Amino acid sequence: MTHPAPIQHLPPVTQDHLQRAVVVLAYRDTTFEQAMADPVRRQVLHTCASHLRTQDYEHTTKRTVEPIRRIKLGADGHPIGWCTQVVPGKRTSIQQPDFFNQQ
Repeated sequence: MTHPAPIQHLPPVTQDHLQRAVVVLAYRDTTFEQAMADPVRRQVLHTCASHLRTQDYEHTTKRTVEPIRRIKLGADGHPIGWCTQVVPGKRTSIQQPDFFNQQ
């Protein structure tokens, strides 16, 4: 019997994500250092940066699906046959076009 694909973890939030979160949130009269010093704003920044990280990850990967063979149970709990279920598989990288080195 085959098992579904293991859960893939997202990459970590980078400094670039945090800097982009400051731009997205557009805090007035607040620098990045001031925002990181304030506990509430730091949490908001990390939340926004996590969302940006997830968007980046989803734009550079695609979801795949896998067929899994499952047993079909009757009303009394005894097996009555097999069925195939399509479940989410691993996310795979999307080939990014290289405009500078085309041949």
